[in-house]
Amino acid sequence: MTDHEEDDDVIVTQDTVFFFDKNVVKVINIQPGSCPCCNKGMQYKDFSLHIKTCPQLPVSCTHDGCQAVFDNALTLTTHMSTCGYKPMPCRRCKQLILQCDEATHALVCDQVIVDCPNDCGIKTIVRANLDDHVNTECPKTEIPCPVAGLGCTSTVTRSNLAHHMANEVAAHTSVLVKTQLCAEANLTSLCKMHTRTTNNCLSEMDEMKREMAKKTTDLITLGDACKTQQAILDALQKRYLNETQKLSDLTLSLQQSKTSLGDRLADLEEKNETGRVNIDVNLLEKHHKSITHNIESLCVRMACLETVSYDGTLLWKISNYAERRKAAEAGLVTSLFSQPFFTSRTGYKLCARTFLNGDGIGKTTHMSIFLYVMKGEYDVLLTWPLCKRVQIALLRSRDMHEHTDSFQSHDESPSIQRPTKQMNVGSGFPLFITQSALERDGYMFEDSLFIKVTVKDIA
Repeated sequence: MTDHEEDDDVIVTQDTVFFFDKNVVKVINIQPGSCPCCNKGMQYKDFSLHIKTCPQLPVSCTHDGCQAVFDNALTLTTHMSTCGYKPMPCRRCKQLILQCDEATHALVCDQVIVDCPNDCGIKTIVRANLDDHVNTECPKTEIPCPVAGLGCTSTVTRSNLAHHMANEVAAHTSVLVKTQLCAEANLTSLCKMHTRTTNNCLSEMDEMKREMAKKTTDLITLGDACKTQQAILDALQKRYLNETQKLSDLTLSLQQSKTSLGDRLADLEEKNETGRVNIDVNLLEKHHKSITHNIESLCVRMACLETVSYDGTLLWKISNYAERRKAAEAGLVTSLFSQPFFTSRTGYKLCARTFLNGDGIGKTTHMSIFLYVMKGEYDVLLTWPLCKRVQIALLRSRDMHEHTDSFQSHDESPSIQRPTKQMNVGSGFPLFITQSALERDGYMFEDSLFIKVTVKDIA
């Protein structure tokens, strides 16, 4: 780095540091020179001040939109007062406009004085008030007749309106009379229409009242039926409790009989009364079989009471399928009856019957199933023949489709007439499902089958 005096000027650039001696600068400043615009002679030091006020320096117009350039400031001053882009207020409405737009603005300025377009003679109308003059004052404006709404089609100037009204009194009176007659006819028509509408409304109200009364009666009847069904349910529950008590008493009696028989047999053995013992044992065995039969009968009746359905749907579980199938093949028990079910609390009584080894044309190859109409307590109140749609389904696991078949009863079929015996002949499917499909396709649940019978109204 080079040493320098403290009073020297220093200029620093990106790559270099320059040092200027003040004495050298002083010498340069007093050198003679001239302005490049006006050629006025001056020292170099005075040039920066002169150039700001030089009269020959080129200048541009300062108004927005004007692109004029002048040789000197004097010419610019003259131009500024006449520049078309000079903002100025309108002499009439005081709106700020450009000087070059003054003539165009005068065509739309709302404070300009204009003549009436109808040549009514008024020439001192401010444009802002021109519409009011034409619409409300101008005597030459054409206007419709005041009676135009009633049928007069004439159009007259405002100045001739009074003359038109005076000359057309008869015509206007005729128009008014026709209008009055038409209005009266319309009023008469409206009155008749109102009368018809009122009568229709009254008829509908009467019909609604009758329907409401009918629904009220139906509701009362339904309430009575509910009470009746509740009484039947209470009776069934009471009967169920009685049967349960009988079963309990029979079971206790059987246990006591067994104990008594054991004690008596021991006494007889001690007395060596073999012949009499054999006789007593036979009697006791018959008594035991009778009690067992009664218990089984009570169990069946209890099961029926517990599973009875009153909505036309039977869900029937057949347990111990393999054992029952063998019994059917051997001809010991060829068919099984389901518990009864009903279409409603006071409806038709029905049951299902299945032949595990088939019946008729399906014997040994298919499982057959039939529906039977049974004699019920309320048959006298029901409609006969029984016309329903019956669907029988063999259920299997939820992710697989069930096997179904259905039929619709016919009026002439004896199976759906009112029963005169315990039950009618059955209707159903002797070829419901093959034995192989039954045992192969997932219808078995722990050696049990589930059959669903649905009886619905015909749609």
